[in-house]
Amino acid sequence: MAYGPSPRFCSASYMALLVLAVKDKPGIVAAVVGGRVAAAAIGLPYHLGLLVGTVAGTSAGIVSERWFE
Repeated sequence: MAYGPSPRFCSASYMALLVLAVKDKPGIVAAVVGGRVAAAAIGLPYHLGLLVGTVAGTSAGIVSERWFE
């Protein structure tokens, strides 16, 4: 029996927190990419989907910030 929050709850809470942080276009890109990747990677062992989503969203935000300059 697994203890702790389910992976689906983690990705839903991740997306909910990102909605509050979105203030510009790079923020929107980071939120969408991070949330989608976290949801897609939900089956990774050790609940690594949230970490992978965070890295993907942060990377996409950095790239899009330079793109939208």
